Amino acid sequence: MSTQEKQRYEFGPFRLDTEEDQLFRDGERVPLTHKAFEMLRVLVENSGHVVAKDDFLQKIWPDTFIEEGILTVNIANLRKALGEDRGAHRYIETVPRRGYRFVAPVREVRDENVGLVKEGPSGIQVITEEKESKTQGHGDTETPGKAEDHILGASLRYLVSVSRLKALVAFMLLICLAVALSLVWIRTKPNPTSPLAVRSIAVLPFKPLAAERRDEAVELGMAETLITKLSSIRQVNVRPISSVRKYTGIDQDPIAAGRELQVDAVLDANLQWDGDGRIRVTARLWRVSDGSAIWTDKFDEQFATILMAQDVIAERVAAVLMPRLTGEEKRQLAKHYTDSAEANELYLRARLFSEQGSVVGYETGLKYFEQAIEKDPEYALAHAGLAVTYLNLGTRGLLPPEASWQKKAEAAARRAVELDDTLTEAHGALGFVMLHDWHFSTAEAEFKRALELDPSSMEACYRYSYFLRVVGRFDEAIAYAKRAREINPVSVISNTGLARALGDSGQHDKAIEQFKQALEIDPKFVPALAGLAGVYAAKGMYEEAIVETKKAIAVDNSAQRRGQLTGLGRLYAQSGKKQEAEMVLGELKEHAKKEYIPSYNFALLYESLGDKAQALAWLEKAYGERDLALIELGRKGFDSLRSDPRFVNLLRRIEAATR
Repeated sequence: MSTQEKQRYEFGPFRLDTEEDQLFRDGERVPLTHKAFEMLRVLVENSGHVVAKDDFLQKIWPDTFIEEGILTVNIANLRKALGEDRGAHRYIETVPRRGYRFVAPVREVRDENVGLVKEGPSGIQVITEEKESKTQGHGDTETPGKAEDHILGASLRYLVSVSRLKALVAFMLLICLAVALSLVWIRTKPNPTSPLAVRSIAVLPFKPLAAERRDEAVELGMAETLITKLSSIRQVNVRPISSVRKYTGIDQDPIAAGRELQVDAVLDANLQWDGDGRIRVTARLWRVSDGSAIWTDKFDEQFATILMAQDVIAERVAAVLMPRLTGEEKRQLAKHYTDSAEANELYLRARLFSEQGSVVGYETGLKYFEQAIEKDPEYALAHAGLAVTYLNLGTRGLLPPEASWQKKAEAAARRAVELDDTLTEAHGALGFVMLHDWHFSTAEAEFKRALELDPSSMEACYRYSYFLRVVGRFDEAIAYAKRAREINPVSVISNTGLARALGDSGQHDKAIEQFKQALEIDPKFVPALAGLAGVYAAKGMYEEAIVETKKAIAVDNSAQRRGQLTGLGRLYAQSGKKQEAEMVLGELKEHAKKEYIPSYNFALLYESLGDKAQALAWLEKAYGERDLALIELGRKGFDSLRSDPRFVNLLRRIEAATR
């Protein structure tokens, strides 16, 4: 059989071109990562047959360690790109404990140099275009006297035919080249009307038409609601509210913000809400590359609630971004997490405060979440927010164990899942709770469920990566941290998460560079400062670590500062400054008289000062508090205690408790 061109496959409205490594839907390109495309190619080429998970790993990631969860993420992205409704699986079927099967009818179309029909895989109909060849008769007779003339004539005819063939081939090559250049130009030239021209978008906080009538909660709330709704549109990456909340200035340049956020388009809007239902909004969708306005609209209408205004704006923006929406996307756009305008406003205010990361912010957010639930007890998002806020307060040492913050967080998270099992935030919150309660198998199941529901959620990828770091699965942790950063490259959280995963895996130099990238985004982000200090300490660079820790302490004046203070005391001890370390220990003891200090902090300081008995006593107290930091006890720190039978016994108990 002669050499063939690469195949092209068609199924439903899709065309898979393995020559160009592209997927098209009704002639329009569907963006896919290279690995996702390769997985789709393998599935389609084996249509009707189960492709085992090991087969994917061998064909697409040869000689590379890849966690099985990466397959799940890519399959979920493929289903999203193919427009599958949740649970419908018209194209890709999951075969439990085996792998995946492509179930849609597939047509294979290929061009060949010789028209040979090849038997295709089961479930694939092969269509080939063959040229019919005409055979000439060989029964002509020649007279002997004309033999030389015949030979000469045949030679001349052969030369002429060869020349014509060469000319024809050259002409066809020119035609093919012209067509190829035209296709390249068509694919690469800007097309303002093409919905695929916008693949990433940032929704900036709404700005007041009148500066004296600002309501930051409503302004940020309108943006966050649109972000949530637009995130349901497949093929469009929407920056989360955490990335855009700083762009609240009335004179903010949306194009400059778009460049900083590394997006194709920016939605910028002005808002005036009279409180009596009259809402005036002027919205513009800007193309970042050239600063042109893709779409402009004005709303000056009487709405029963601000929720209705959000629905109208979201639908019109979605129609511009993606004119053809799937049924699931339309349902998500129209979905209301609450029908109570009051509960919605309280929830938005809770988010505004809780995301500030301060003690006052968490406590104020907690109150607003509780009030939102009072207005609408079935508000799943509010229950999920309440759970995460309790966790943030408790894990940062801002609530003592006797406050039962873990029980309250678990109750809120379970209620959120019960109310809406399709809510990514609910499963993420429950996974976070289970992790901190040392129920690792349940925690992982919840994190995976959150990712299954929304593979493009930066927060879901970040939290799963955090879980993987805690349990010591560093290669997988790095993979998911990288995925979180791909989803939102300008997030200080995603960049810090990747740096921590690199540092925990022992890649200290790479971690230092990554922490520095995070601090370029936000020089005052305490987890990045503390993380960088930790990596410096691991490399024995104690002076550099002390500098970064002092920066963190200067930024963080809340009770969280006690954790950074503990780190500073330990660094003093490790660098030989015992007197300074003892002064920090004394300061912590004074703070402990009036506020809660985690027992683990004292264990760290006493061990670094060489007091093994006190260190072991405080570790026992930390075990009673189920401090998550103890999970890493077997891998790092406390080197002076590792030969002590009491420490070995503690490690055994921790292992037994986390099975």
